[in-house]
Amino acid sequence: MCRDIKALKGMRDTRGGGATLLVLVVLLTGASLVSLVQHAQTQRTFALRMVRAEVELEASMLLGLETAMRLLSEHTLAFPEDPFPPVTEAEGFFADNGASIRLTFRDAQDRFDVNWLRSQGVPQESFGHLFRSAGLRGNLRVLDGLTENPPLLESVDALAIHVPDAEEWLAGPLREDLAALPAPASGVLPLNVNAVDADRLVRMLGENLRGWTETVLQMREREPLPDIGGALALLPAPVASALQPYLDVRSSFFEVYIEAEYDSFAGSGQALLSRSDDGTVEVIRCRW
Repeated sequence: MCRDIKALKGMRDTRGGGATLLVLVVLLTGASLVSLVQHAQTQRTFALRMVRAEVELEASMLLGLETAMRLLSEHTLAFPEDPFPPVTEAEGFFADNGASIRLTFRDAQDRFDVNWLRSQGVPQESFGHLFRSAGLRGNLRVLDGLTENPPLLESVDALAIHVPDAEEWLAGPLREDLAALPAPASGVLPLNVNAVDADRLVRMLGENLRGWTETVLQMREREPLPDIGGALALLPAPVASALQPYLDVRSSFFEVYIEAEYDSFAGSGQALLSRSDDGTVEVIRCRW
């Protein structure tokens, strides 16, 4: 009889322990489910924020581009007496959606245009000067494949498609000296000597023209050159005639870099803009 009572009591204790364990399992399972639901809600909220941010950033980038076009149109960039600085950071502003937008302009005609390689003579020689000043040693006949069948390059990186080893030397300092601009019907787009970096101009024209280059740089320090003719008149006629198509004192192509921030998300992009003498601005290409 005593053994039966003890057994019964043991069974009760076992059932009590099992019930407690069941309660704990239920509680833990419930807590896990709550945690999973909360995590899912957090992920969903973040995803919605990210989608909203992408939409708002896209709108902000377009607003930045429109603003850049307006600022460029309002500036008398085509005239050297009121030159546009080579690199200009416009004052930041806020869009109606709360996004902050920053614009940076750069004169696109302040570098060697790789599409000059489609012509002969001075551009090839200037590229050779840049090539060597960047510490590159090699036979410039690597350009033969490009000049024999000259394509119009839309980017500097496209050189790597047509020129052997270009990808390797574009990764070095030479890359900053190059641009790829559309070719106008009249020929090449000239370098703006009022905008080009002084050291870059020396590198492009080489040691033989260093004296003339330094004179031109001193002239533009006093005031922007009103025309290129006066500077070219200081050179022997054959040299001036060879350089004349590739040098000018004004620009019609500009790059704008757009940065936007919205709700801790950020986006950036750039565009190449053209501006005619009458102030008309067009987008040539853009990416972000």
